[in-house]
Amino acid sequence: NEETAVDIAEEILFETYGRSRIEDQRPYEVRLLGNKVWSLKGTLNNSTLEKLVSGGMPEFGGTFEIDIDPRDGKILKIIHYK
Repeated sequence: NEETAVDIAEEILFETYGRSRIEDQRPYEVRLLGNKVWSLKGTLNNSTLEKLVSGGMPEFGGTFEIDIDPRDGKILKIIHYK
């Protein structure tokens, strides 16, 4: 189910890229594609805009994508864009 897919993704992503970096990409886009792949993507939040408005230096960065096989939880793809 979706909750399990998020749990699996977060476990791998937190270890690979760091908890705070991934948590900053919530809410995640979570989709089940044809009952064959759980596809999860991070979203950019408003902190970059808030830092610009407040005069701080924004941290520009990308988001993650991870695909998981729903049958066995195997990671099919993992990437983090800059």
